[in-house]
Amino acid sequence: MKFLDELNPQQKEAVLHGDGPLLILAGAGSGKTRTVTSRIAYLIKKRGVKPDEILAVTFTNKAAREMRQRVEETIKGPTRGMWISTFHSACARILRDNIGHLGYSKNFNILDSGDSVNLIKSCMKDLNISERLFSPRDVSGRISTLKAGIITPDEYRATAQPFGFESKVSKIYPVYQDRLKGADSLDFDDLLMLTVILFKKHGAVLKGFQETFKHILVDEYQDTNQAQYHLIRLLAGKGKNVCVVGDDDQSIYSFRGADMRNILEFEKDYPSAKVVKLEQNYRSTQRILDAAWSLVCNNPGRKQKKLWSELGAGDKVSYLRVPDEEAEASQLAQEIKKCVADGRSYADIAVLYRTNTQARTIEESLRKASVPYRVVGGMKFYDRKEIKDLISYLKTVSNPKDTVSLKRIVNTPPRGIGETTIKKASALTQPDNLPLVKGLEMLKDDSTLTSGPKKSIGDFLDMMGRLAKAKARLAPRALAERVLAETRYLEYIKESLDLDAQGKIDNIKEFLDSLTRFEETTENPLLEDYLTQVALVADWDTAKADTPAITLMTLHLSKGLEFPVVFITGVEEGLIPHSHSQSDDSELEEERRLLYVGMTRARERLYLMNAMSRKLAGLTQSNRPSRFIEELPEKLVDIRKAAVPRKPIATAAPGRAVYAPPQPRSPMGAEARSPYRSGSVVSHPVWGNGIVEKTEGRGEDLKITVLFKSVGKKKLMAKFAGLTMA
Repeated sequence: MKFLDELNPQQKEAVLHGDGPLLILAGAGSGKTRTVTSRIAYLIKKRGVKPDEILAVTFTNKAAREMRQRVEETIKGPTRGMWISTFHSACARILRDNIGHLGYSKNFNILDSGDSVNLIKSCMKDLNISERLFSPRDVSGRISTLKAGIITPDEYRATAQPFGFESKVSKIYPVYQDRLKGADSLDFDDLLMLTVILFKKHGAVLKGFQETFKHILVDEYQDTNQAQYHLIRLLAGKGKNVCVVGDDDQSIYSFRGADMRNILEFEKDYPSAKVVKLEQNYRSTQRILDAAWSLVCNNPGRKQKKLWSELGAGDKVSYLRVPDEEAEASQLAQEIKKCVADGRSYADIAVLYRTNTQARTIEESLRKASVPYRVVGGMKFYDRKEIKDLISYLKTVSNPKDTVSLKRIVNTPPRGIGETTIKKASALTQPDNLPLVKGLEMLKDDSTLTSGPKKSIGDFLDMMGRLAKAKARLAPRALAERVLAETRYLEYIKESLDLDAQGKIDNIKEFLDSLTRFEETTENPLLEDYLTQVALVADWDTAKADTPAITLMTLHLSKGLEFPVVFITGVEEGLIPHSHSQSDDSELEEERRLLYVGMTRARERLYLMNAMSRKLAGLTQSNRPSRFIEELPEKLVDIRKAAVPRKPIATAAPGRAVYAPPQPRSPMGAEARSPYRSGSVVSHPVWGNGIVEKTEGRGEDLKITVLFKSVGKKKLMAKFAGLTMA
C-alpha cells in the first residue's frame, strides 16, 4: 500500500472512498490517472475486490492501455480478467456473447466511418435521394447523433419534420439499419445503442453484468453521450458503486453528442454522491494556469475550481499578432528555431489550430525552415487502401453476409466481376434484403449471364469457400498470408504502375506483424477479436515518433496530451471562437473551453498567435483578435508587437486584398445579436416557410442555412435574403 504515500490529500480521499457513488472533479494535469489507478489498486489490495469484478472505461485505446499498465505496476501483478477498455470495446465484448437476443450473429463485423458513409450512399441511391442536395456525410452525422441519443428509426420517423433534411434522414435511417442487420454488421454507434437496448429488453442479461461488476469507474465523464450515460446507469444498478472522473471545463465534444449535463447533474442522479476536487496541477507553471482560469471562469454554470501549482510562476503567456497567415507561419518557424537553439527538442513542441485548413501554410513554412514535423489526424494506417482491402477479405471470410466488405474485394484484384454484374446481383437480393453473396450465388445459374462472368463468380466463391474452411484451422496471421497467396494481392501491387508499390508492400508486412503481436499478447487469439480491435483503433494508437519532430494537430485532438512548449495559432474571431458558434451562447462557451484545453496542454511556455488578415476558402478577410484574448489579465501576458501594414478588408477576389485605415473598434457585444436561432421558423418571399439549421458569421457577413419544405436546404446571405420570422 506504499502507493498511497505518493498521493496528495485530495487524491487519497478519493482513493479511500468506500462504497457508493463518487464524483472526482479532476482539473487539467491534476493526476487523475494516478488517482483512478490507485483507487483500482486499493479496491483489489485492501477491499478484496476481484479484478474481474471491476469495469473501468475510458475513451481511447491509448488511455486504456496506460491505465492497465499503471494498475499492474501498482499492484505488482497481472490484471487478468479485469475489464479496462474503451466504451466501444467493452460494448463489443458484451455484444459478442449476447447479440443473438437482438437477432444478429455473434460474428458481426464493425464498419468504419468510411464504409458507413458508402453504405448510406447506396441507400440514398436506391431511394432516389440526391447526394448533391443532401450530403451523405451529413446524413451519417445525423444518424450518429440519433443513435447517441438511443433514438431508433421508428422513433425518429414519428417525430421528424415532414420536409427537408429531416424528412430524408427519416427515410434513409431505417433502410440503412435494415441493411446493416441483413449484413450482420454494426457501425460504431450501434455498439453503444444496441448494448443499451439489449440491457433494457433483456433484464436477465443486464442482471448478470450488474452482479459481475461490483465497481464501475468512468474516465472523462464530461465526454459521455446519452447512450454512454444510460449504459453506466443501467450497469450501476442498485449497488451504485460508480466512480466518475472528469472536468466540465474540458467538455469540448458536443458535436459528437457529448452531454456536459451528465457530469454537472451527477449529484442529482446520485444524491448520496461524495464529491472530491483535484485542483493541484502537476503539469504547468502558475502563470499558464492563472491565464487559463481567467478565461474559463467566464463560463456560467461551471463547477467551481481553480488549479494551482508548485512548479513556480514561470513565464508569461506570449501573444503575437502579425499581418497575415503567412507572417504567422513564418514567425512560428522562427520562434520554434529559437526554442531549439535554447536547448529544446523538436519533440517538446506542439502547434495547435482550430481547423485542419490552417495547417497547410504552417507546413509550408516549416518545410522551408527545415523544421521536422508530423501531423496528427491525417490518414490512419488502417485506412490505407491496401490495408483496408486485406481487412475486407478477412471480414468477408469471417462474415460472408458483410456486403460492404464483399463489394470492396469482389473485383480486387480485377477478376472479371464488373459493376454491371454487381448491380445484377444486388437487384436479385433487394426484394428480400438478402446479402450480396446470395445474389452472386444466384447469378451462377442465371441464363442471362455469359459464361465469362459466371466462371469469374464461381472461381471467386470457390476461393472464399476455401478461405472460410482455412479459418477454422489457421491462426489470424497464417490466414492473412493464405488470403495474400490465394488472391495474388502482392503480385497485383508489384505489377501495378503505382510509384509507391514498395511502400504498400511494406505496409502489408507491418499489418502481418500486427497480427503476430496480437497472437502473442492474446490468450485466445480469434480473428473476430482482432477485427474488432482494428475497427476501434484511433489516430494516436498507430502514431509513431521515430525521430524528434514538431507535433501539428487540432485543438480537439490535443486533449489528454501535454508538451513543454505549445503554440496556438489563429486565436482570432471566426476561428477561436469559430464563426459557427457566434450566435449560440452554449457553443460560444464550448469554444472558450476548447481554448482552455489548448492552453493547459503547455507545461512551461505558451504562445498565442493571430493574424490581422487571413485567406480562407479563397476570401481574404480582416480579423479582430479573439474576444478571449481580452479575458486574459494584462499582467499575465507578454505582448510581442510586430510591424503591421494597414488593415485589409474583405474582398471576393481570391488572393487579393483592399487596404484601408484601421477603423475604431466597437465595444465587445455592441454589435446586435442575430435574431435567427437554430430551430426557429422563417419565411422566404418565394420559397415559403423553413427551419433555420445554423448560422455563420455576424453583422453584414451573416449567412443562414435554412431547410425549406419546398426546395430543401439553402444557404443565404441574411442581408439579401428577405427573410422574416414566421
